[in-house]
Amino acid sequence: MRYKILEILIQNAQHYVSGEALCRQFGVTRAAIWKHIKALQNEGYEITASTKKGYCLVGLPDRLDAELVLRGMQTETIGRTVRYEDEIDSTNRFAKQLAEENAPHGTLILCDRQLAGRGRLGRSWFSPERTGLCFSLILRPPVSATNSLPMTMLAALAVRNAISRSTGMEAMIKWPNDLQVNGKKVCGILTEMSVTPEADVKWIVLGIGINVNTKEEEFPEEVRRIATSLYLERGVECSRLDLVREICLQFETLYDSFVETDGDTQVFLPQYKVYSSTLLRRVKLFLGGEEISGIAEDFDKTGALLVREDNGTLRRIFTGEISSHKGFRKP
Repeated sequence: MRYKILEILIQNAQHYVSGEALCRQFGVTRAAIWKHIKALQNEGYEITASTKKGYCLVGLPDRLDAELVLRGMQTETIGRTVRYEDEIDSTNRFAKQLAEENAPHGTLILCDRQLAGRGRLGRSWFSPERTGLCFSLILRPPVSATNSLPMTMLAALAVRNAISRSTGMEAMIKWPNDLQVNGKKVCGILTEMSVTPEADVKWIVLGIGINVNTKEEEFPEEVRRIATSLYLERGVECSRLDLVREICLQFETLYDSFVETDGDTQVFLPQYKVYSSTLLRRVKLFLGGEEISGIAEDFDKTGALLVREDNGTLRRIFTGEISSHKGFRKP
């Protein structure tokens, strides 16, 4: 009943809804309606109450409830099925479980507090309550597993474009999975895939963590030097609701073009290169137990990083960990 009342208030936002009309509709007393109104107010919904006029919704909280996310969603498939958990260990773990249970393509898993978020190479992902944006998408691309490998790069570009449209800030992409603002990490992406014995994709789970409104004192001391948030760089808070909707829209646009061309990276790679903080810099990578140093010259059509080593050898790197960028990109 509470969320049915909320839907009525949202539909009549900025206008009063009669308490008597709500009582008649739900067959309950005014005290019962007031109990639900108070609960919504405690959740952050700004609702004014008038003895004569009734109840009026004047402001929404920056919560990631499914009802609020879907209300402004402009996509056709991505983010059209939403699962919200106030607290969860890992959105990726939950997404993989749902994927195995045949959750539809585009399912969006959101939480306001992630207890055991993970990054690449088994690292933990810092997830402060209600200031970050942690979510996962379930994808079922009709392309081969090999052609699906650049999905992390596609997602990074979509998030970069969404941040630009939502905040006006120009984030850069550090290959393979980080976004940076002014040289500090603001977003990490973790992609996991399940493949059939015939090398077809069963599902892809795309996990994205963004430091949105995190304050400096909320970061653990050991990461303050390398991490930042949109709030710290912009100086004003950003709506997490608006941002997650914009990410879904930007991702769907790129994804649809990608699958329509059977996984052709040329639909996004030229733009990705423009915003790459890795290209044309001297990099050091650790690949297994091997250290590779050289100039990051380009990306090939598969999305692999092409590194010109000091001895002149051109190496194709599909995955790895860049420990340092040096020098400046050519204009």
